[in-house]
Amino acid sequence: MLGATTIGQAEEASVKIDVKQKEPVPVYYSAMVEHEVSVVSEQISHIAEIAVKMIQGEAETFSFQINGGGELTQVELIGENENIIESWSTRQSAEAAFLDITVNAQQDGYRFRVFAEQDLVKLPQETWLWNLGPGEAVGFKAELDVKVREGTQAEFEKLIGLTPERKEEERGGWSRLLGAGPVSRTLVTTTGGSISLVVGKDGVPARKVELVGASL
Repeated sequence: MLGATTIGQAEEASVKIDVKQKEPVPVYYSAMVEHEVSVVSEQISHIAEIAVKMIQGEAETFSFQINGGGELTQVELIGENENIIESWSTRQSAEAAFLDITVNAQQDGYRFRVFAEQDLVKLPQETWLWNLGPGEAVGFKAELDVKVREGTQAEFEKLIGLTPERKEEERGGWSRLLGAGPVSRTLVTTTGGSISLVVGKDGVPARKVELVGASL
């Protein structure tokens, strides 16, 4: 009888030893952003489309850094099931501001469309453009198409961590990066960067551009 009790205790002990808690899988995702900036005399509007690709794990919330000024007005899913977005919000940490998008269904990838606005109070006015950075994404690239509309003039005052794309006729050097509308310029970044823009009415002189941490 004593032998049976000993065997039972040994079996119970072996079960307890074999049960192991699974280690949580780290979450990794990359993001590509196509960002259209529309500059008019009273307001700058932004539409940014974010393509997220899951690399590992299951993410509930995607976080992206917010640079510059302005107000984020709306976030929506690009696709059929708009209810995948549980919520979105902005938060301010000690170092930066962030956009958090929470989802309620797991997929290999997501596409979000983000809207933001910046009001121009008095022209000419210098403003830091709203744009997105990597946040928690392990891979990141953004292309910003800055469009100056007719009747408005704009020039970059500073570009930090972004590279302007050159047009064919500009291979010999830079004369103007923007100017009087309608005109546009594409900027490329892997860090988000910062953009200072001087906006005025058509005919207002623009300041000289300063490129910091960018290549021509």
